[in-house]
Amino acid sequence: PDVPYCIGSYSTLVGHYVKECGRSAMYVDPLADDQTEVVRDVTVPAVILMAHNRNITYGYTGQDGADRNYFEFKPGSIVIDPWRRLASTDTVKVIHYGNTRNTQL
Repeated sequence: PDVPYCIGSYSTLVGHYVKECGRSAMYVDPLADDQTEVVRDVTVPAVILMAHNRNITYGYTGQDGADRNYFEFKPGSIVIDPWRRLASTDTVKVIHYGNTRNTQL
């Protein structure tokens, strides 16, 4: 998070595999070095991969660890949250990817 490049970004890698499966992928990241597939907003329900967690990355430094989304999740969206920080709401479903303690999706 908060760096002006995407080299080594696992979200870019996941996007590559999504496209290999014949689906589209877009990125919402104002700091990305390659703005080719970057959009400013997502105006329809989408499947969203949370690409980073500031608290995990910067928590040990004393910097502000609060995550800030780049856009508002539209009703009907599905959010994949590997850090298990978000909770589902009445309008947005959150999947805690990698959480072996929770068998319900």
